[in-house]
Amino acid sequence: MAAKKLSQAKAGLAERLMLALRRSSAAGVLHGQTIARRAGLNPTDMECLDLILMSGPSTAGDIARRTGLSSGAVTGLIDRMTKLGLVERADDPNDRRKVLVRVREDRIGPIAKTGFLGHAGSSTRLVNARRNARRA
Repeated sequence: MAAKKLSQAKAGLAERLMLALRRSSAAGVLHGQTIARRAGLNPTDMECLDLILMSGPSTAGDIARRTGLSSGAVTGLIDRMTKLGLVERADDPNDRRKVLVRVREDRIGPIAKTGFLGHAGSSTRLVNARRNARRA
C-alpha cells in the first residue's frame, strides 16, 4: 500500500513538473518573440543572434547545423543582422577559406554581458542599437 502511494506521489510530481516546464517554455517563447519584435528582428534571427553570442564566432555552416536552417536561410539572416549592424563577417584567422560571423560588441556589448537577449535592460539597448543603425 505504501509503495502504491509513493508511486502515485511520484507520478503526480512528474506531471506537475512537466506542466511547469511547458509553462516556462511557452513564456520564454512569447517573451523572445516580444523582444525580437521590439528590436525589429524576427524571432529566428533573434535566436540565432543569441546562439552566436553563446557560442562565439561561427561559420554560416555552423549556424545551419545548430539550427537546422538551410544555408540560404542562414545567409539571409546573416545579411539582415549585418545590415542592422549587429554582426559582421570576418576572415577566420585559422583558415583563410572560412568566413566567421561574429557579434559586433561595439553595438550590442551590453546585451552580450547579460547572457540573455531577453533581459529587460538589454532589450532596450538592442532596440536602440537598431535605431542607431537606421540613422547611420
